[in-house]
Amino acid sequence: MSTADSADAGHRPYPADRDRFLTLLDRWIVVDSSGGALVTAPDAADAASLVRTFALRHPEWRSIRPASLAKGLPPLIDGVRAFAEAWEKALRIGQEHPLVVLVDTADPSTRPHLALMEFFGRRSAGTRITLLFSATDADERLREIGLPTIVLPANDVPVQGIWQPTRTPADDGSVRLHASAIDALPLGARRLLSAIAVLGEAEIDIALTAADNAELSDLDLLELAGMVTVDVERVRILDEDLRSQVYFTLAPDERRAAHRRAAKALELAGDSDLQAWQWSAAAAGPDQVAADALLASVDQARRRGGPASESLLIERAAQLTEKTGQRGSLLVRAGLAAWRAGLDRRAQRLLALAEPVDDPEARATAIFVAGALAQRSADPDDAFDLLVSATEAASSESPGLAIDLTSRVAGVAWWSGRLDWAEAAVHLSKRIEPTAVSSIDRFVADSIPAGLRILQHDFTAIPDVLTALDAVSGLEGRQLVFASEVAGLIGDDERALSLQGAAITSIREGGSSSELPFALELFAFVNAWHGQLDAAAVAADQALELAEKYGERRRGPFQYAVLAHVAALRGDEVDCRRFAADALSGSPDANPATVRWALGRLELSLGRSADAFRELSEIYSGPAQHPLTVLYAAPDYVEAAVDAGHLESAEKVAELFDRWAEAGSPWGRAVMPRLRGLLADDVQAVGHFERSLQPDNGLLRPYDRARTQLLLGRRLRKMRRRIDSREHFRAATASFTQLGMDAWAAQARAELRASGEAATSTRIETLNGLTAQEVQVAELVATGVSNRDVAAELHLSPRTVEYHLAKVYVKLGISSRTQLSAALGAG
Repeated sequence: MSTADSADAGHRPYPADRDRFLTLLDRWIVVDSSGGALVTAPDAADAASLVRTFALRHPEWRSIRPASLAKGLPPLIDGVRAFAEAWEKALRIGQEHPLVVLVDTADPSTRPHLALMEFFGRRSAGTRITLLFSATDADERLREIGLPTIVLPANDVPVQGIWQPTRTPADDGSVRLHASAIDALPLGARRLLSAIAVLGEAEIDIALTAADNAELSDLDLLELAGMVTVDVERVRILDEDLRSQVYFTLAPDERRAAHRRAAKALELAGDSDLQAWQWSAAAAGPDQVAADALLASVDQARRRGGPASESLLIERAAQLTEKTGQRGSLLVRAGLAAWRAGLDRRAQRLLALAEPVDDPEARATAIFVAGALAQRSADPDDAFDLLVSATEAASSESPGLAIDLTSRVAGVAWWSGRLDWAEAAVHLSKRIEPTAVSSIDRFVADSIPAGLRILQHDFTAIPDVLTALDAVSGLEGRQLVFASEVAGLIGDDERALSLQGAAITSIREGGSSSELPFALELFAFVNAWHGQLDAAAVAADQALELAEKYGERRRGPFQYAVLAHVAALRGDEVDCRRFAADALSGSPDANPATVRWALGRLELSLGRSADAFRELSEIYSGPAQHPLTVLYAAPDYVEAAVDAGHLESAEKVAELFDRWAEAGSPWGRAVMPRLRGLLADDVQAVGHFERSLQPDNGLLRPYDRARTQLLLGRRLRKMRRRIDSREHFRAATASFTQLGMDAWAAQARAELRASGEAATSTRIETLNGLTAQEVQVAELVATGVSNRDVAAELHLSPRTVEYHLAKVYVKLGISSRTQLSAALGAG
């Protein structure tokens, strides 16, 4: 692909999704194979990801990314020198392999960058080297050098009713077909088609009105021509390429007139946000009336399309405003809404455009969004410092924002186990006005100092926290997440699960996608803590998918740690160690204590107490210490230490856990009798274990109940009360099997055999050994439903369905779908 060859089409931005981008690369790079340069815009991360995919599809090709230019092209002279070094390397590689060189981030709006792109673009023509410039913006200056351009969509999502048209390549066959079909239409039908292109899907009456009262016969003609589809009382263009083609056949003044007619027609429907959007599209320049209309319709836009729609309207208002100083503040608002929608790269772009910002509240909001974005991709210390700075900036100008930020600072500190960060959160919480009437304000102000004391293992604040949790009400979204974090601090596990479930529902209903991954992480963690493996695995898997979708670069250390716990409790050593390694693989905010706990649980599941003690000891004496994990992992540590003969160590950790329990921790109180039983002599032990099995202690905690039943059975068998032990072994076996904890179930069955009862078959031939989630998956798959359709039916990811199906095959001793159908029929 030479620069000269692309002169006709090279200046036109080409819309492309991932598949189309790769198709274009195949055509321009692989098929033409004559070197040259092209430009992608606007996102470097997308370009890099897609180039890696291209390289995997074409192993004969090589790709490099010059490290000296990783943060953008420098000024002209330095840029030539820096790129020349990479160019020499590229020439050497290009002698043996065709090569793609990705250069990020170029800026064609500046003359030095444009000159570099032109210079090296011409030098690469005729070679086996293709330069791929990732530009922040594909502006009209690219016409000067004739480089072909692909506009990659940012990670924005489609927004109902709001359409941003993109051009289609002129040499695309569908464009030529559309153009001839449009030219053949009579004037009235063409006018109606233009109105529908501007409106998108609309009621028929509105579309006809927007086309200067076109006739129904014109609509019939368009439907017969296969250009539109009519559904009851609504009409839409059938093909998005056709819609863009129709739109761009209109001259600029004709487009603005079409938007004005559409806005007037929408008055009939009362869609203020869509109407405001049409008025704004009709504006030829700054227009305060249109900007104010957009801002007035933001609430309706949010209800219709969530924060993504809100962000688009506010950004357009910023482009149109005539008020001095308002543009920056509006762009920050648009960036905040984009972040809430999970559109991180869009949020970053809007914050960059917002500089400088004069309004103090807007400045605080901008710092907060920057800190929240940094939590996904930057060093944890840098992210924490940004959140603290934002909180300090907001404390005097925006009390509501300051309270929200303070709760976030505290949450980061608690989960990181950093006492210095928790102290900083306390300092910030003191700025919250004591006269605040909101219950969440008071709750945040009281909870943060209590959180620091709990991290310091001063548990005297727990009764007050329990009272505060009982009193707080009217929470939604992020507030519910914070309340669940507080519940986790004191071991109020059941309330934490309830709050997290409510938080996830509230966040999803509100469209705040950015808050969802962390809410799912917490939900996954507490379920894994509880032994609810299916729920934990599904939530962790969903959080991982969202992290990938929204471009998190940390690769999900928290989620992988949860998946390590799930595998540990299932007794799956291979997966547990793999997930543990993933959780610790180079992430600056990985929590080694949580991972060590997972590895210790694995060893306990497999009956290797000495190895479990070694792993768990790292939490209490090694670099993996964490003030909360030492509480959560205490029951596992005490059991491992007692079995391994380290009684003194077990007693020391049990004493800490006992103080937490006696101060009011609900889960601590439920589990502490089991720990006392482990440390007591035989007669006292039986009494402690039996108290632990009382309904108010374990009814809603089947995993802890099964663990206690297994320990009680062992103690009774040791006391030669074998017949009495059997009921507890049978109950433990049933519970562990139902929970999907095969290794624990194997331990209970072995104890049952040792008690003298005939062993049940370890080969499960019916549904009795499957978890509820596995039964659902198995039944759907057995009817011939594909994995992807099963995932959609059960609201799971395809990867989670594959995981469950693999477990079903193992449990039923089968290897195919045909055998599965037969097994379910027999079962």
